[in-house]
Amino acid sequence: MRLLLYSLSSLLSASLCFASPPTIEEMTAWLNKYPDEVIKYQADNNRLTSTNKDWDILPKNIAFYDSDLRTFKKIFLTNKKQAYLVPIVLDNRGRNAMFQTALVLPEQQKIIPLLDSLVKEVDDIQDLNTDNISEIIVHQISSGGGSESGMKAIVQLNENGTINILHEANIKSNKGMYGENSARYSEKDIKWEFIDVANNGAKMLKESIIISKGRDNKTPLVTTTIKFYKLTNNGFELQEEKK
Repeated sequence: MRLLLYSLSSLLSASLCFASPPTIEEMTAWLNKYPDEVIKYQADNNRLTSTNKDWDILPKNIAFYDSDLRTFKKIFLTNKKQAYLVPIVLDNRGRNAMFQTALVLPEQQKIIPLLDSLVKEVDDIQDLNTDNISEIIVHQISSGGGSESGMKAIVQLNENGTINILHEANIKSNKGMYGENSARYSEKDIKWEFIDVANNGAKMLKESIIISKGRDNKTPLVTTTIKFYKLTNNGFELQEEKK
């Protein structure tokens, strides 16, 4: 009986220990335990497009720029362990590449910078099929010269920081270059909603694809396609499409 009470007490203490995000000081200490080559490896492993070796990240280059705990996103990994997504800033980069996200594993006292990956801007956290694994809604946008292009995605993460892409969609606009009243104007926008259709806690993805085409001195032509997806073991499967 005493052993059982001790075991329950230990489990409760452990769960309470990781119920809240770690402090900035704790995460900085965990990060500074890493040898430089580990951070470099993680940078290479998560990079999608950049091949600039000057962008390899050392512990001294990473800072947790916001101590407001509301910026911490609690997630559950594919192994159903609790973790956090935390914004970081890289002081050896320019403004378009300095703001990134790190995966924080409190139980392991480990920080994994998800550098130059899809998980850069986190919009929302869902558990669409109530399996205690988080679906993470993210986006990336690059801009210049009045045009924008980017991607929205729904992903899951494992404890090694590997990103499992479940669904993705491209977005783009040249509205800032031509304005809406020009025949050169075009825009593709994606809006996602998560709907509990069966009223059982599981949610479907409602995807609205909005295409705008400009006309000289007229309002743009806008068409909308709506798709409904269900998350299965094989990823998102299209259930219905409306135009």
